[in-house]
Amino acid sequence: AQYPEAEIIEVDDYVYSVPPFPNPEYDLWGTEFVLAKEDLYPIRTYKFFETGAKPEQYLDPLASFLEIAGKLSINEQIWFQILMKPVGDKWKEAGKKFVEEMMGRKEIKDGKMYKMISPGEKEILEAVENNIAKLGFEVVLRVIYLAKKENFFKPTAAAIIGSFKQFGSLNLNSFKPNKKITPSINYFFKKQRIFKRKVRLFKNYVNRHFPFTSNGTQLYVLSVEELATIYHLPLISVEAPALSRIYSKKGEPPPTLPIAQ
Repeated sequence: AQYPEAEIIEVDDYVYSVPPFPNPEYDLWGTEFVLAKEDLYPIRTYKFFETGAKPEQYLDPLASFLEIAGKLSINEQIWFQILMKPVGDKWKEAGKKFVEEMMGRKEIKDGKMYKMISPGEKEILEAVENNIAKLGFEVVLRVIYLAKKENFFKPTAAAIIGSFKQFGSLNLNSFKPNKKITPSINYFFKKQRIFKRKVRLFKNYVNRHFPFTSNGTQLYVLSVEELATIYHLPLISVEAPALSRIYSKKGEPPPTLPIAQ
């Protein structure tokens, strides 16, 4: 509804465009992004990136991620997956309790009771209240960088992680890689355990695995505003080579058009 002029075309599932992992040609890195704090604290949403009065003046949160994808060679791929399911209002209880406790803090001065809230605390309160006022979805957020071994470029992993840092705020929330999922281990049977994590990550991604048990995956709640920030059609100002732009509109024939009998 927010993009009434968009056209959606069904294509083949991209996860079958490469041989199943493991295979002798490809290597991969990947992770599941989780929140650094409780999900009552929101990430920076698209409203933070609105720098001007006109849509073309907005900074698109997806720009840095798409820039990384746009520099890939023909033998490299980045996969980005968001799995979500709606949840009730129970997740909001922690946020309401947090607001009540902060608003209830008082200080006695000169025999009188004062509510003491700093400007920073006020900003946090407003952000939390705004976040829990919206619908929430339980989320799994996965990303995989996959490439032929001769084209595999390790710094791409760091660039992907860096592109998600823009959603972070010291006072509020941020994304970070899940250490239980990321194929990066520095102790005991390192090679075997990294390989096992890569295989599991690829399998979970292809199967769109939404776990009933954790198995390392950490579920959390994002509001619709947060989801719209990390998943939307790129703005016209963002160069996305794989996204075709349509510069003409389709419309219904005029009611006065003669019709042959």
